[in-house]
Amino acid sequence: VRRRFDNERQQEVEGAASYTHTFREGHTLAVDYTHAMQDETENNHYTNHYTVPADPETADNTLIKQRNSENLVRFIYTNRIDERNTIVAGYQAELDKSNMDYFAEDLVGTDWIKNTDKSNNFIFNEQVHSIYATWEHNFNKFSLMVGARGEQSYIKSNLLTLSQIVRDHYFMLYPTLHTAY
Repeated sequence: VRRRFDNERQQEVEGAASYTHTFREGHTLAVDYTHAMQDETENNHYTNHYTVPADPETADNTLIKQRNSENLVRFIYTNRIDERNTIVAGYQAELDKSNMDYFAEDLVGTDWIKNTDKSNNFIFNEQVHSIYATWEHNFNKFSLMVGARGEQSYIKSNLLTLSQIVRDHYFMLYPTLHTAY
């Protein structure tokens, strides 16, 4: 039987701002920014009771701290050229960071000893920058939208406990084709 007492605290904050400039009907430039933060602390205290086979009771604790920060920036240009043609182009940046600190300890006799097999601290940073453009054309009952999106990603994973850093940087191009009838 494993019993847990969990004292947990979580805070979340999110804010957003946007601005749109209208040049004329159907011709706009929009700027958006969103920021979100989450901070969570979970303090777990476990008691382990063994019945089959009967073993002495044990205890362990885990202290889990997670902090996440997310930022989203967007610039969106829209130009309805005429009744049949619209161009949309934009830039978007997703800037995210997570810090996950997991501390475990076991009761050995009357002393609490850090459990190095279960404890770790991990920091994850991700930046994704993208540029995209689409062109939409309406033919009476049929419409066609074509475009492309290029994404440059910068990812850094840092396992502080083992002094290991893994980086992953890459560029991807995503074509778009939508049809409707």
